[in-house]
Amino acid sequence: ADAEAPALQVFRASELEVRTADSQVDLLTIPAKENPDLVLVGVSVPEYGSEKWALKAAAMLGIPTAFIVETWPHRWLDIYGERDIPLYSQSHLAFLWDEVSCEYMKSKGFDFTKLVATGNPSEDGFAALKKDRAKHRAEMRQRFGIDEDAIVIQWSVALDLDDPEQDKPGHSEWSGFYEAESIKEFLMAVRDAAADTGALHKIRGVI
Repeated sequence: ADAEAPALQVFRASELEVRTADSQVDLLTIPAKENPDLVLVGVSVPEYGSEKWALKAAAMLGIPTAFIVETWPHRWLDIYGERDIPLYSQSHLAFLWDEVSCEYMKSKGFDFTKLVATGNPSEDGFAALKKDRAKHRAEMRQRFGIDEDAIVIQWSVALDLDDPEQDKPGHSEWSGFYEAESIKEFLMAVRDAAADTGALHKIRGVI
């Protein structure tokens, strides 16, 4: 295990004993030795990720399992669903981001009674920012040189366009279109909207 892994530091700060699995054999034998009440895992992209071996070991030993999906499950299941659904659907509980996630998991064949929307603690910081929203809004607009009355349209880039291997068919994140082209289309649309002299508000785009 990575000595700097965030989860590992959390466990140690809570004075929990940390066991490290150095092989697939460890992932099968540790649960048998520890006999835990529950095996909790995340979602792994590799075909032979440690989470999968832990789930398989727990199933063999009859230990209850649960898993956490830290973002919306759509892309994970669209790409790896055929491979992962048979394994993860055996779990006794799934902790998901929101009700949208629960509904999507249900549409993929998961038992809805085993799906729980818990939110994501990593998003809690947004709630703290809410009370100072006006201040943060003004700061961001000043940073980008955007007028207070302008309408801002944000475009979020999913792929690293500095890596040409990502933005082409065959890549695991390929969405069926070139992201470079979609960004170009966004910029052209913002340019055309900004040039409209009859518009009630200025239009500005942020990537």
